[in-house]
Amino acid sequence: MYKTKLIAILALLMTLSLCGSRASAATPGEPWAASGTGTTTTTADGISGDAVLNYSVAGSTGAWTFKATAKTARQQSASWHYKGYHAWFQVRVGIEKFVVRNGQEIVTQKLAGAGPVNCCAAPSGGFDYSGTTSFDLQPGDVYGFRMTGSNMDSDRRLIGTLTLSLPTPTSAAGVADATLNSMVTRIDATDAQIKALQAKGAAMTQADMLQLQSLMNQLSQQYDLLTNLLAQYGKTLDQVLGNIR
Repeated sequence: MYKTKLIAILALLMTLSLCGSRASAATPGEPWAASGTGTTTTTADGISGDAVLNYSVAGSTGAWTFKATAKTARQQSASWHYKGYHAWFQVRVGIEKFVVRNGQEIVTQKLAGAGPVNCCAAPSGGFDYSGTTSFDLQPGDVYGFRMTGSNMDSDRRLIGTLTLSLPTPTSAAGVADATLNSMVTRIDATDAQIKALQAKGAAMTQADMLQLQSLMNQLSQQYDLLTNLLAQYGKTLDQVLGNIR
């Protein structure tokens, strides 16, 4: 009876996992776009790797933005690396993150900055900042980073690069799938213990009989929990598919 029930549940699990994989694959990436003073370039849009912005200004002041538009609700982590050269005298540099929702900026957070600084302490003569942050996103949110810089140097140049490493967020379906697989592993372990005791046959002791009964009850509870998890998994997949639609 238990084996038949396990096979049926595993068949359903495989079907749901396939649906989850298709949902994940159907979720398009979010390209990053650069804008700002001087020559500002989206060197890499982040679809297939790191997102990279480069700027070069023949002048003494500038501001730049690197942003994307969220397609799903999630926590998006990001590792950022901002480096460049803003000359030597009265050098300023800054970077902040932001989130705009329904046309209103709901998050503005300074990540790094300094100035005005003269020769020869950073950022004078060059700067190199890095860190990690995260964005709490809803579909349609515009999120990203802003950089600013200036100098009062005869070397009127501002040069910079922002590189973003954006790990793929763990989907709710992926978390559910891992939980289900863990539960199936526990069921297999309990089932193996039951079979080992049953294999003793007539040699089973009173203690073995009590342990067997306990394991049978445990297995039944594990099946009930797995059934509930499968029901929750189905709801999760419905939410994922709903976000995609």
